[in-house]
This record gives sequence, C-alpha cells and structure tokens, in this order.
Amino acid sequence: MAGDALSDLLKTVRLTGATFFDIEAQDPWAVCSPAPASILPRILPGADHLISYHVLTAGRCFARIIGQEAIPVEAGEVVVFTHSDPHIMSSTPDLRADPPTADVLQIAAASQTPFPINYVKDGSLSARLVCGYLACHALPFNPLLEALPPVIKAGDVKGDGGWLGQFIRLAVSEVAEKRAGSETVLTKLSELMFVDV
Repeated sequence: MAGDALSDLLKTVRLTGATFFDIEAQDPWAVCSPAPASILPRILPGADHLISYHVLTAGRCFARIIGQEAIPVEAGEVVVFTHSDPHIMSSTPDLRADPPTADVLQIAAASQTPFPINYVKDGSLSARLVCGYLACHALPFNPLLEALPPVIKAGDVKGDGGWLGQFIRLAVSEVAEKRAGSETVLTKLSELMFVDV
C-alpha cells in the first residue's frame, strides 16, 4: 500500500529541493532538526509540507524522531523523515540537542549551500552528513503524503552500485569540489534521491 501511494504521489506532486548543510562531526555529537516553519520559506515559499533527508557519506550515526527509538545509519545510507518530524542525528542513540537558532539558519540560507558545519575539534572525523530538504504543497495530496511511513532508510552501505549509491557518490563529489553549478546539481540530486528511495 505505501509503495503504491508513493508511486501515485511522485507522479502528481512537484518536489522542490535544497541541500542545506554539510556536517563534519567527531564523537560525541548531536544535531537537532530545525522547525519546518523555519525552512519552508527558504525552499518553496507558500508550501506546507517538508521532507527532511540526511545522507551519511562517512562513518556511522543514529537517527531518531524525538521520543522514538533510534535507527542506526551507516556510510552510504540515506534516512528520510517524510513528515519532517522533529528529529536528532547523533553519534549515540541517546544524545540530545537543541534545534539550530534562527541566526544560524539565516547565515546558512544566505551562503552558498550546502553550508558547512564543523563539529571536529582535535581528533579524527567520525561522521559526515549532507542534509537537505524537499518541499511541496500538501493539498490535494494529503492522503498520499499521510500514507508514507514517517522514516524511510535506504542505501548502499558497500558502495558497490545501484542508483542510490551513484547519487551519494555524486553528492559527495559536488560538496567537496564546489564547482560552478554545484548548488543546482545538489538541488536536483535531492529531488531524484527521494524518487529513488
């Protein structure tokens, strides 16, 4: 049923994406999602539905909707929060974090995306994430959006093929190189990645 609803949704709804953050972290670390109302106007003004995603490009971490059980995530996997429920990405399942402040979001939105955030002090990198968002108008697609599970995890941990693995490698390359047009390429990749997940 969810697969059919997702197919119907993708045939009819227009997604607009943005890759917002490039996070490098060292244990222990935790990052809380911003409120959807603070992100939506920056991606698709007037939209009323936000989908958050995190691509883990190196290391491992945990993803959890606040108040629910943590999900382990490994390099090469993508975790998608289809209703943008408040969630935390962290090095261990039980770490807490506060949402980013409005000034951090303003700085990130005004700069070239993805905006780099570095949580590495003096040790080695333990995780790297590319975090983005997809926005759409919920109406008249509410029943289809509501049919999606709150969290979808997919990926190519071995990195040995598949569409999603190729998307992840291309996203990593675009983030690292910051070539002309990278921001647009990352935006389109985020839209395609959701279709593939």
